Amino acid sequence: MMLLFLHLFVSAQNVVVSDVAGYTSDSSAILDVNSSSRGLLPPSMSTAERDSILNPAEGLIIFNTSGKTLEVFNGSSWSSATSKFICGSSQIADTSGNIYNTIKIGGQCWMAENLNIGVMVNGSVAQSDNSVLEKYCYNNTEDSCSRYGGLYQWNELMHYSSVNTQGICPDGWHVPTDAEWCILEKEVDLTIDCDAVSWRGVDAGNKLKQGGKSGFAAIYSGIRNASGLFENVAADACFWTSAADGADAWSRHLKNSEKGSARNEFGMNYGLSVRCLKNIKTLPGVTTGTATNITDESAGVTGEIDDIGWATITEYGHCWSMTPGPTIDDDLFNVGTTDTTGTFISNLHDLVSNTTYYVRAYAINSKGVAYGEEIMITTLMGNGAPCQGLATITYDGQIYNTVKIGNQCWLRENLNIGTMIDGSIAQSNNGTIEKYCYSNVSNNCDTYGGLYLWDEMMQYVTTEGARGICPEGWHIPTDVEWCLLQQYLDEAPTECNPPANYPVGIDAAGKTKMVGSTHWTSPNKGAINSSGFTAMPGGNVSSNSYIYIHTYGYFWTSHEFNATNAIGRSMASFNAYISRFTVVKSKGYSVRCIKD
Repeated sequence: MMLLFLHLFVSAQNVVVSDVAGYTSDSSAILDVNSSSRGLLPPSMSTAERDSILNPAEGLIIFNTSGKTLEVFNGSSWSSATSKFICGSSQIADTSGNIYNTIKIGGQCWMAENLNIGVMVNGSVAQSDNSVLEKYCYNNTEDSCSRYGGLYQWNELMHYSSVNTQGICPDGWHVPTDAEWCILEKEVDLTIDCDAVSWRGVDAGNKLKQGGKSGFAAIYSGIRNASGLFENVAADACFWTSAADGADAWSRHLKNSEKGSARNEFGMNYGLSVRCLKNIKTLPGVTTGTATNITDESAGVTGEIDDIGWATITEYGHCWSMTPGPTIDDDLFNVGTTDTTGTFISNLHDLVSNTTYYVRAYAINSKGVAYGEEIMITTLMGNGAPCQGLATITYDGQIYNTVKIGNQCWLRENLNIGTMIDGSIAQSNNGTIEKYCYSNVSNNCDTYGGLYLWDEMMQYVTTEGARGICPEGWHIPTDVEWCLLQQYLDEAPTECNPPANYPVGIDAAGKTKMVGSTHWTSPNKGAINSSGFTAMPGGNVSSNSYIYIHTYGYFWTSHEFNATNAIGRSMASFNAYISRFTVVKSKGYSVRCIKD
């Protein structure tokens, strides 16, 4: 009936099926199917149905509903055409020539049938290290082994070695570890707790049983107990892991009356079923997501583990650098370990403001390191960076740099404006801006800025926040603005109105002082200048007495305390905190300007 709605053309060269009239076929194809809205549907069947095909032709294609994969017969076996990795071939033979179907589940390749290899011994007899591979068959009948697979004691399974994890599995396969079993369980049920004992999860058992969605096709094969008796066929399926614990070993237990799966220990003398796992070392699958909460020094970046790969992921997160192609040798954020897929977020830290970074997610397992695709992020303008759109200003022929600290924009240098006068002469309201240079040496003004009496700085007004001698659009910082700077930088709570001559906080000065001992005397305690403020120790002057250059930096605020005193701030080479004090206006101090 479908052909009634399509155009079917038959020529001497080929057959064309198209939903576009007049479509020109490709001469190399015997059958050319053309559509922009529909696909080609191959026959769908289970593994068992596929295996019932008599004499499949080489190149035969089917969709395997058990493994959820498109498969092609290569002349000798079926193999996946769509899996992320080829699960070997879709069938594997043991050393006795028994054929087992395989199934890819997540990043693992499992036998889809219980192992059945060895010579049957009676359930009443212990299997032994006698160079003969021995198995139990339920109720001591070979037909049971053909139907359910063999049952093995743990030491027989492991070839009497706790190191040889291949055990009785075929070459290239091994007895799965406890962790590998949990990877399987979490692939089908994310609620599984790998360390929990007894019944866990929501529906792993349903998905792993025969007819379940995973294709694992576990059958309820029963067990051989420690007394040599067989029990619970059609009710229980128990599988060994390679993980021993004293005289016991860990197992997985599925039950027809339970939806979950159990992690239990059995005595090694029990006879349990065995599934083998292929030695396929694949890298994890990891995707780099998007950046969130970008600041001037940090950012969050999301990622996703979409495939565990060969084994448990021992480390994952994001790596970044200022050049393309970051690796784990660069800066990184390690989220931790995982044995399941899912999303995660990394905190990129200690970034430089206004800088572009290249970021990739990464994940490491025993195979190696996998990286996600690369993204770029640019940090915001932040502390130590110039103010947005205003890196410098020119004032009276001199260039000043700016610095953004929190929401404030400061000049990075001490103000140096006016005509130098001798320290013995009082600055006055004469229409000329006057300054003192330390020790009456003009070069000191070039390095440390001028020193100004409070009234000269304020240009003989007392309005807090006045422009004073600052450039247009800038002003003398208020007492509160200085406090906001300290509160933003200091790790300790900062009081804006402490007692007189009171140290405020613990480390704001360290974050504002010029580093090193070229200008500040040693030890220049705590100096890292992380804010970019770059405070300089200009000392002070009073009546031509210059003191404390290299040891103290004194800075005015525009806050008048009374007719003869004003509020200031000071930093010292031997302290990391900033002090707030009241001092006579007739002292000559340094000045910093803040933008309106």
